[in-house]
Amino acid sequence: MTKDNTIIKEKLFDGDESGLGKITFDIPSLTFKVSDFLDNPLRNLLKDNSNTDDFDTIIKSENFQKKGALIQNFYTEQNLQVYYLIVQNRLYLFSFGEFQPMRFILYLESVWNL
Repeated sequence: MTKDNTIIKEKLFDGDESGLGKITFDIPSLTFKVSDFLDNPLRNLLKDNSNTDDFDTIIKSENFQKKGALIQNFYTEQNLQVYYLIVQNRLYLFSFGEFQPMRFILYLESVWNL
């Protein structure tokens, strides 16, 4: 697994949640909606891909932090939860969440080639 260094972290959305579910985002080689990845928190990647070395490489490279007592999730430095989407042998990592009351933010964190 290698990181695509041509794609850098990018803020894709910053605003209120009204209509967020209907917005289609276009990034290099992918068109998606938020609903496409919301069921894929990063912790589930180990279930989909049993290679723990690759998983550990991603966590260390991106500086994600594991938080939670009962259900542990991964978060960015901005305290946004990390999600993933696998399309055509590429792993897309997104961070998404409520940054302030009624203000949601979505970042494309990175892209990895599988």
